[in-house]
Amino acid sequence: MEKGTCLVRYQGHQKEISALAWSSDGRFLASVSREGVVHVWEAMSGRLVRQFGNYADNAFALAWSPDGEYLASCGGLRSVRENQVDIWQPHSGHLLWTYRAFEGEVSSLAWTRNSDELAIGCWDSTVHLWNRVTGSGQILFTTDTNPDFIYAVSWSPGEDYLAVATDEGQVVVLRRADKWQVAFTARRSRGGVNDAQWAPHQTWIASVGSAIQVWEAFSGTTITTYAGHAGSVRKLCWSPNGCYLASADSDHTVHIWEAATGRLVQRYEGYEGCIKGGLGWLPDGTALAWGNEAKEVEVWDVSFLAE
Repeated sequence: MEKGTCLVRYQGHQKEISALAWSSDGRFLASVSREGVVHVWEAMSGRLVRQFGNYADNAFALAWSPDGEYLASCGGLRSVRENQVDIWQPHSGHLLWTYRAFEGEVSSLAWTRNSDELAIGCWDSTVHLWNRVTGSGQILFTTDTNPDFIYAVSWSPGEDYLAVATDEGQVVVLRRADKWQVAFTARRSRGGVNDAQWAPHQTWIASVGSAIQVWEAFSGTTITTYAGHAGSVRKLCWSPNGCYLASADSDHTVHIWEAATGRLVQRYEGYEGCIKGGLGWLPDGTALAWGNEAKEVEVWDVSFLAE
């Protein structure tokens, strides 16, 4: 297959794409756009399987649990305009739980590997942890500055740490102990940190703010600074093997580059509309999906990375 081939282009949404998530077996994609309806569809055919939800235009995050049984979405209901996180059975569309304990919009969702806990980053300066077993949640962290939007949350490989990207240019790392506490804070940007993602198998964090950097979490040592983008970058995504990063910018390009060296491996350009929310690797690392302002989700072949 030719390098850079588009496998599927899903065009079922009515507004720009704000988030997407792969099922753990790679058979399905969930996507949501600014019209506030979650779509679940076959990743390699584009066939719509299910749609549910009725959010206003602030559905900014999706997270499919690693066991494949749950799909978390967020937004404000059109009827009451109250922000909430909903947990669905993705193939039936049955709503299982709803969590409301925050005032601001939700920006980021991240499951633990056992699918028992969900980290929730909010624009009201708080980070929450919801427990599937008990059906209850707690506030893990509140920033010192209010308002200080939380843009991303990401688990460390051992899930004993949680990285939090803030609007104040910091990545705050929380440590799981008898009581959650701040382990350390790293200033990584002159402005807000738009995204911060922990590497799948090591103690590296990739973050994007005034610069795109890969750095060692506990020493703060910069491993790589990537300067290949011309436009502003808002989203990063690690490949499942931790060797590559995908990044998307406002100039309608997606880059794949080596995390350790910053070497550009592949550049995709010319798609319609910039990526603001959706960017994600197929769990086996052979495809990359992104959503854009043109109301489409595209799935591209990246199997050449394994060659």
